[in-house]
Amino acid sequence: MNRLIRRYIFFSLALSLACFSCGSNDDDDDATTTAQSGDCIVTNVVLGSLKCVRHTTSSTGEDSTYTVGVTGANFPMYIDQINQEIYNADSLPVGTDLSKVTFSTFAHSGKSIVIRNAETDVDITFSTTDSTDFTSPRLVTVNSKSGTMKRTYTVKLNVHKEAADSFRWQRTAVNADIASLTDQRLILKDGVLYDFGTSGSHAVLLTSRANDGANWTKSDIPTAGLNVKSVQLFNGKFYSIAGTQVVTSEDGINWTPNGSTQPLSALVANGTQSLFGIYNGSMLSSADGINWSTEGLDEVQPLPETNICGLRLTSRTYDSVEDILVGGMADGNASLWRKTVDLTGTYSYPWNYFPITAEIKYPYLALSHASLMEYDQAAMLVGLETDGTLSNFYLSRDRGRTWKDEGYAKPDVGTPTSLVATADNDSFIWLLCGGSGEVWKGRLNRLGWDSESKVFRTKGLQ
Repeated sequence: MNRLIRRYIFFSLALSLACFSCGSNDDDDDATTTAQSGDCIVTNVVLGSLKCVRHTTSSTGEDSTYTVGVTGANFPMYIDQINQEIYNADSLPVGTDLSKVTFSTFAHSGKSIVIRNAETDVDITFSTTDSTDFTSPRLVTVNSKSGTMKRTYTVKLNVHKEAADSFRWQRTAVNADIASLTDQRLILKDGVLYDFGTSGSHAVLLTSRANDGANWTKSDIPTAGLNVKSVQLFNGKFYSIAGTQVVTSEDGINWTPNGSTQPLSALVANGTQSLFGIYNGSMLSSADGINWSTEGLDEVQPLPETNICGLRLTSRTYDSVEDILVGGMADGNASLWRKTVDLTGTYSYPWNYFPITAEIKYPYLALSHASLMEYDQAAMLVGLETDGTLSNFYLSRDRGRTWKDEGYAKPDVGTPTSLVATADNDSFIWLLCGGSGEVWKGRLNRLGWDSESKVFRTKGLQ
């Protein structure tokens, strides 16, 4: 029996079970009906046009509202025949008016359909094309063609409580140890935030669980000359540079030499299979932090020298491909390079330079204390402007070619003396501010929303 036939038989059996599961209209145990006449299920639901009230602020600062239309068909209704529930898994926009809801389709296999009156608790005829109040869940019942069976569904319409693309920030701590840091590097490892920093003339580490952020533990790093800006997480261990040696650490506190003397001025990025560093105008790579090879460059252009930050960008299309971005400043100007890595080893690509000219409308920016992170399926850049204030959050959705401000709200951090940022596994962005010691976390609202289940549900066809 081929797969198509098996799937057809399985669907037919499931539909038959739903039909026979319709309950009796009375307590008469002798009341029986055939599957055809007892068929009383909802088969397809599509929302009609809805209204949504939005808020805006005029040029004079006055609040006002306006109404826009919402195409209900863009928010599919899911029919859970097992639990007898009907709902939209993708919530409607904030401000959608649920007091006047219509349906373009509310198909069923019964004779009639009624809805429970919210005030009298009495079933009344349900006209799906008339406006109906769904500000709270409603009970809708399908009566079978025989008149002896019925099936009742709870119909619930979900609406977002907050705007999808707004940003909400929370200050979680003001920490004196973070305030003392002049250079910082923030890394997430196993649910813990590791803030490597320079305090005075020595390196320190501050840690806090990502689900906390209020309580930070300080540890002095005994390794002399540790380059905190070079710390990279690679193959589950921390790597950095101390003097002329690459050093490694399991806990971020105790560091040991990794091989002999290495000719590196900075570790700048990590990929799945390689570490990347810079020395004397060349880009180097290593699979173990000991043996280093010179990388190819597609242009003779200076590599970043200061405010260096790197990022591994996962591919949205292929598991075997990733991009490495390394940005910073060279000769006082912004500098950005990208390498595409074929993890299968079939192809090898050089580093590509992104020229920054007047013709480029949204180039990589020259920011101090810059951080790169992956956020909302894009590369995100943030740092400090020349006046010491927090920059906008710039996103590149084309793997580094353009960097656009998408209007994310910023917290009021003043003018930090140093800044570092990263994103955690719950889509929170963390900002740690030297000078003030403030710790902030924020998230794009829609990245924190829970989704209704779409598994093992019968989705209405449109």
